[in-house]
Amino acid sequence: MVAPSRKGERDFHPFKVLLVSDFPLVRMGLVSLLARQPKFSVAGECSTAEEALEAVSRRQLDIVVLDLSLRTNLGLDLVRDLKAADDKLRILVTSVHEDTLYAGMALSAGAMAYVNRNIAPQEVLNALHGLIAGQIFLSPHIAQKMLGKAAGLIDETSPLEGLSERELEIFQMIGKGWTTRRIAHHLSISVHTVETYRERLRTKLGVKNSVELSFRAIVWVLMNG
Repeated sequence: MVAPSRKGERDFHPFKVLLVSDFPLVRMGLVSLLARQPKFSVAGECSTAEEALEAVSRRQLDIVVLDLSLRTNLGLDLVRDLKAADDKLRILVTSVHEDTLYAGMALSAGAMAYVNRNIAPQEVLNALHGLIAGQIFLSPHIAQKMLGKAAGLIDETSPLEGLSERELEIFQMIGKGWTTRRIAHHLSISVHTVETYRERLRTKLGVKNSVELSFRAIVWVLMNG
């Protein structure tokens, strides 16, 4: 005779997970990891924001594991769009960024967990189990930094923390070598508006000209994957 499950357990109904990353090896690693976990079932894989939103609209999902650094956008807009499509979704964001800036933005956008892409597989599982328990989860190193800053024990401010999400997105695009016209087309804004953002970036980051802004953005992108 099989003992009945305790209240809240889903032994016979694994949590359905959607994987969103444009890096096939990242998705492959997550599929392999979750294949050994009876509580989770990979319900689909996507490489773009459009595919992810379509998947959420077509099927009932529990968790989305989202790579923040999608090539087509910053990923934060997708977090918001996914929550708007299904506010019960639990979103785990993975990223190459270890600074608290992105972690804070991801949580504000609606994610419940933020982990560095290079952490040990067990930490990813810890994050997923935290999600199904309704808990916020951060990579230990990031959590320590955020708590230290909140308590005033760590005085570590990123020069980018004063930027808005759109300014940060454009800064990242500049670092990838995108032209002003390409940025304008991608964001559906005018070239003049992009130039206005570039001027704001120069002012906020204290750089003298466009060449210095581009150099700084390129270095930052290279250092942050």
